[in-house]
Amino acid sequence: TFTLKELDWNDRQAGDDNTNPFPSFTGNTINDVFLFKNRLGFLSGENIIFSEAGEYFNFFRTTTAALLDSSPIDITASTNKVSKLHSAVPYNERLIIFSDQTQFVLDAEPYLSVKTVTLSPSNEIESLSTVKPVVSSNAIYYGFSRTGYSGVGELGVSVEDADQMEVNDATAHVPKYIKGNIKKIVTATNEDVICCITDDLTSATLYVFKYHNNAQNQKVQAAWFKYSFGTTNDFISDISFIGNKLYMIIRRSGNMYLESLTFEDDLKDTNMDYEVCLDHRYDKPANNSGVSYGASTTITLPTGYVVTSSMKLVTEDSVQYSTSTWGSNTFTVAANLTDAGNFFIGIPYTMEYSFSQPFLKHERVTDTGRYQIQRAFLEYANARSFTVDVVHNPKMDAPNKTTITNTYANDALHSILTGSADLQEGFFKFGVQERNDRLGITVKNDTPYPSDFLSIDYEARTFSRGSRWRG
Repeated sequence: TFTLKELDWNDRQAGDDNTNPFPSFTGNTINDVFLFKNRLGFLSGENIIFSEAGEYFNFFRTTTAALLDSSPIDITASTNKVSKLHSAVPYNERLIIFSDQTQFVLDAEPYLSVKTVTLSPSNEIESLSTVKPVVSSNAIYYGFSRTGYSGVGELGVSVEDADQMEVNDATAHVPKYIKGNIKKIVTATNEDVICCITDDLTSATLYVFKYHNNAQNQKVQAAWFKYSFGTTNDFISDISFIGNKLYMIIRRSGNMYLESLTFEDDLKDTNMDYEVCLDHRYDKPANNSGVSYGASTTITLPTGYVVTSSMKLVTEDSVQYSTSTWGSNTFTVAANLTDAGNFFIGIPYTMEYSFSQPFLKHERVTDTGRYQIQRAFLEYANARSFTVDVVHNPKMDAPNKTTITNTYANDALHSILTGSADLQEGFFKFGVQERNDRLGITVKNDTPYPSDFLSIDYEARTFSRGSRWRG
């Protein structure tokens, strides 16, 4: 249990409005609340206000006869601009403070006191005042606005000068990927992942930034991708990490749901060698609560859970079933699942990845001419079924634009198989026969079964019209 009530703040015990005035946030809006070096802090207007050291609820000096090191702190961010402070982030033993257009560094040595505190501008970059920046790995990530889209920036310690902060754009290579204005950024630092949602109410889309740092804490890999939930006009209201599990409040077809998404590699369901991939997933209760067996099996899901015709039930033997009832919270299977073991109910979704355009590269020669891709070899693992779309002239309209679908292990072939041991690995060969600059290749998996794609190799011919030697 917990108690929600108004705090009992310490009263002024010494002085008056001249010698011991009220803190500057009195009667003004508080924009952020934080803890830093054993003090409770507030941002209000252009001011940073700290409580007494070790006394979070006292914002008055305990004596006016001397200025103690433990006394509250109330300082103003002074620049040639109006700087309304909106976020404070502890970082690298310092406090980084954000306004709409300026960032400040608050520092104090050897300890934080009214005598040692310093506040100085560090960078002039625009940021979204409604989005709290987060610290992940060795950088602070913040949101900024583009016309109709958003970007995510990185603010970190300069490699050349540890006293300086340098800025990078984490979305420089995908400037029009995050649609709308970012409204929240969260991070799971132990999984090197950052998630954000926007104010776009037409799509329940979660944008994810995944990166990997080497032993020297240098970023060697980074990629953006997204999860799209529900249907048109569904949206994600809020997100928050607890450990490596992301909790989301999602509106689906007018109903609000609390759902979770775990960011961890090599997850497996009980008695299986993979995790069943279903959206809006419901797992069989351990005590069979709500499950009625017979010639047909009926599962009563939690109140508010609406079954749709597209939902599937997958057993621990990798067998799929559809429902004969929908529109309520009842899922009915025309089979007796008494001996089926665990099962999972949810919405199948499509995993989709589009490869970048292939180029022919030489160490010292740049070729100009036709580069004809003949075929490709896709390396896969832990896969049961997927398709590869080869799109000719993807930037054109039909009939010039055509798509050839290549299917690996159509799932119908597995209908006679049981168990989880039918996941395969190897190379999938498919024809292309297209110029590299008129080609699009997309791999898809719309089954509840996993698939890992490790690499792709191309077999091609080049017809050179000229060469330029780089000496």
